Amino acid sequence: MAVDIKAAGNAVQLGVPHELFQTVSVQREYGTFDVTGDGKKFLLNSGNLKEGAEPTTLVLNWPAEVKK
Repeated sequence: MAVDIKAAGNAVQLGVPHELFQTVSVQREYGTFDVTGDGKKFLLNSGNLKEGAEPTTLVLNWPAEVKK
């Protein structure tokens, strides 16, 4: 959800809340979403909780591995 904000002097006016996007999230102990440091993107935790689902693999510094 988002709300438009107008500030004029010492007054603040809040607009009507509106939906940014729809998603199906998975409730987990470490949160369902986060926002990137620049505030431009959302990271959604919407993984598959089915038994036997494949794990996610994160490869760090992959360009160095390609050079080998």
